[in-house]
Amino acid sequence: MSSSTLQDFWDFSNRFCNGNDFILFTLYTNALTIFVYLLVNIPFVILDFIQPAFVQQYKIQGKKYVTWEKFASTFPLIVFNSTVVALCTSSLFYVLGTYTGVSFAREVPSWLTIIRDMILAIFVEEFGFYYTHRLLHQPFFYKRIHKIHHRWTAPISITSVYCHPLEHALSNLTPVLLGPTLVGAHVVTFWIWFTVAVTSTTISHCGYDFLSWAPQHDYHHAAFNENFGVLGLLDTIHGTNTTFRKSTTGNAKKDK
Repeated sequence: MSSSTLQDFWDFSNRFCNGNDFILFTLYTNALTIFVYLLVNIPFVILDFIQPAFVQQYKIQGKKYVTWEKFASTFPLIVFNSTVVALCTSSLFYVLGTYTGVSFAREVPSWLTIIRDMILAIFVEEFGFYYTHRLLHQPFFYKRIHKIHHRWTAPISITSVYCHPLEHALSNLTPVLLGPTLVGAHVVTFWIWFTVAVTSTTISHCGYDFLSWAPQHDYHHAAFNENFGVLGLLDTIHGTNTTFRKSTTGNAKKDK
């Protein structure tokens, strides 16, 4: 996307929201995030149900296919997390952003500035997600909170946001929102970063090894006790990906 196209979209968004910063940061941003979530997930949902022959070689956990009943059972929680939880969490970060200087400037930042802020956001997310995720695997929190997400031992794309609302707020959304909020990034940077984050977590949960991206988190769902992070950086530092890295394929067992 060129700078002029980005500027045009930002100008349109401002007019659409009547220049209301709160609406831009919460309602409008959440609507864009839901749009990206649907756009990225729909192709995987089609694959999950059609199961064309050419994708079978990429399926990580063999013949663990999704049923319509199990698929439909995820909807209420996914919708609640994507709307109520997301809006409440983003509203709190809007307040925090008034202190850190989150920018609503009428001129969008340069791509160099956007990339700089996103690099920081990536490392903040890795730190925040890894440690909150490991905490959720402690028996007290796992039983009461995180077990919901692990009902899918062979995850599919839409399950990236299928989790306890408290987990979604503290472990999914907060690590993503925290980095750009702390540096006072422009709201457009938030939008681009959210697009990257949603795409990343969707692919991580998709159950197909198209880009050698999904096996790491898929293994976590099958084995439970490794691969807690996003990048794998902190997993390597803490030794929580040892078995995964020693495996010949990096994949979970085909039929657990």
